[in-house]
Amino acid sequence: MSLFANYLRLLLFFSAALIGVQVPGFVDQYGQSLQARHAESGRSLAAFQQDAERYFEGDMARLIEHYRRSSDPVFHDGGASLQSLYDRHRALAEALAAYQSSPLQAYWQALVAPVADVREQTWTAYAYVIRLSPVAIGFGAALGVLAALLGELTLRSACALPALFGRRPGHRPDGANS
Repeated sequence: MSLFANYLRLLLFFSAALIGVQVPGFVDQYGQSLQARHAESGRSLAAFQQDAERYFEGDMARLIEHYRRSSDPVFHDGGASLQSLYDRHRALAEALAAYQSSPLQAYWQALVAPVADVREQTWTAYAYVIRLSPVAIGFGAALGVLAALLGELTLRSACALPALFGRRPGHRPDGANS
């Protein structure tokens, strides 16, 4: 059992380390995707922003309200579409600002609290690579050690269970040992 446990620990360490070295690359790719979507949403709003500059002193909210107050159903419905574009651009701008505020915030956002569709698209298009940067090596080693320790603790706990119930492994209560 000891040899098997040692190989299991090595397998857990190696697998977790390979997963861990992927994390910085995924976070970086998430950030690039977030930047690209923000830039695209800005391009989608550019003509409307020019109209807001020209007629409403740059105030997009007033332009949107003007569209919504129109008696023309096309313009009225266009106000809802414009509001949606504007809200998306603002949400992406806030997410990008938070992502760029610190490395810790970038990891938090990409892994825990992402813009859902950006993370989904990043995950779908993610190309597994091994970048041996200091951060990637640190993530890999930390995740590997953590997995090996958890595996060790799980294995020790499983072996300790019979002792908790007053029996030794391989010991039969009727006195006949196998």
